[in-house]
Amino acid sequence: MQITTRTITTLAATVYARASGTLATQGAASVIVWSGQSGVRQDWETDGFWSDGNPASVSAAANPKNIYIVPAGGRMRSPNNSPAERFPGAELRIDGNGGYYPNNAANEPVAELRFKQDANFGTVFFPNLVMNGGELGTGNGGTEVIQGTMTIAAESTIKGNSNHQETGRKPGLFFVLHFS
Repeated sequence: MQITTRTITTLAATVYARASGTLATQGAASVIVWSGQSGVRQDWETDGFWSDGNPASVSAAANPKNIYIVPAGGRMRSPNNSPAERFPGAELRIDGNGGYYPNNAANEPVAELRFKQDANFGTVFFPNLVMNGGELGTGNGGTEVIQGTMTIAAESTIKGNSNHQETGRKPGLFFVLHFS
């Protein structure tokens, strides 16, 4: 089955019932698509960016098999100033054309996952981070350790911003991954 980033595709029969702020689910994974560019203090837990309208942790609690996609033109951030995070879904896919775009505007053909680690050090674990032409970048001063599994599906960009504007430190990325 081909999955496009412009269409929300259900991989199998999945039923969501929204009642009293909770989700109930049955069946296999759903594809949940990011829309827009997260700004300051917005991240994968901010309401309204995912196609189901929920923070990633709410959807993943209802169905831990969900697949999350950030399409070209999107920017998603990890939670700000956190020393340790875990992406709640089974898979996170970052799409794009594999090019380098320093500021990642909404009209550019690449999605960015921007890490907002603690100013000194942070860690994010991904069950499966799929780099499908998108970018990984840092947004705070300090080092980000990325753990879990990373699948390289297409040429992708990994960048570190030069100097963090507030701390003057050079951020960096460090990988502890199983590549597939």
